[in-house]
Amino acid sequence: MTASIEIRRVSKRFGDFTALDDVSLALPGGGFFTLLGPSGCGKTTLLRLIAGFEYPTEGAILLDGADIAAMPPNRRPVNTVFQSYALFPHMTVADNIAFGLEMLDRPRTEVRATVAEMLALVKMEALARRRPAQLSGGQQQRVALARALAPKPKVLLLDEPLSALDLKLRKEMQSELKRLQRETGVTFVFVTHDQEEALTMSDAVAVMSAGRVLQVGAPRDIYAHPADRFVAGFIGETNFLEGRVAGMDGPLVRVALDGGGTVTAAARAEPPATGARTTLAVRPEHVALTDADAPGALTGAVSEIVYVGPETHAHLTLDAGPTLLVRLPNRGDGAAEPRPGDRLGALIRPGIAQMLKD
Repeated sequence: MTASIEIRRVSKRFGDFTALDDVSLALPGGGFFTLLGPSGCGKTTLLRLIAGFEYPTEGAILLDGADIAAMPPNRRPVNTVFQSYALFPHMTVADNIAFGLEMLDRPRTEVRATVAEMLALVKMEALARRRPAQLSGGQQQRVALARALAPKPKVLLLDEPLSALDLKLRKEMQSELKRLQRETGVTFVFVTHDQEEALTMSDAVAVMSAGRVLQVGAPRDIYAHPADRFVAGFIGETNFLEGRVAGMDGPLVRVALDGGGTVTAAARAEPPATGARTTLAVRPEHVALTDADAPGALTGAVSEIVYVGPETHAHLTLDAGPTLLVRLPNRGDGAAEPRPGDRLGALIRPGIAQMLKD
């Protein structure tokens, strides 16, 4: 049932506007793949091209090696779940799930068996006779998923399907979607602008901006090793530090920061030239607060403290200029928190800062 998708140098233009610009991607079959980016980056356009609702201006779209770019949507082994669940209000849950199968003229016994299978898959057997208006948002989402999975598509496309749900229900559905993907083995292609959704559910993520794919990889790799400043800033929160390369320290690079202080960073594949300007990305959880006179610390004053439940965010304005965001876990052990105005130091472990591409 798994299906691989390959996007080969696909561009899509609407008049003078280029929505996709020479995009190439390889999506292995049987996984959970996410297209992540801000509004207008081209991710939904790419999803619509895979679905057949739009056709590429240039390039090829291959499903298991066969080019489907010119194939009408009803002939593609692909189904889509939209932001709006688009359930038929006059039909029961069971009838909504059966609808697509009946349109395909499947035998009645097969329809009944598949509906029962889908109801069990989304854990809604007890609600089979209810209508959409009698369901919660999460339950309606499950029905939409069951209806889309009922015809046994090779690929399921999901266009920001969790955006209308509240925070708690959205988190529950994240786990539910991942479970459904594992149990069915269907290739899921998920579109979102929510970084947490992408990191939580995906086997692989493609980060997009302005119609291009900037980086593709496992969520952990993209978070830990962003390719450029956009990716580093879009995936989670990041501190950026500017400076010049001061030399090598074994496999690491010493960077003299603008305004003072030195950070030893992980080198890229090709070590940079001494004196070259560079930008470092440092995640807030990788900064440790210490005494202002600690050796190697970047010194500054606490400008703001924000309590967010499981952690506290400290903003340390460095004497050298920029403000560092530092995440402090709230362990409940009674340890004193820093206060605005405190003079402190920030330690960045050697090799944890990432040098970004120019």
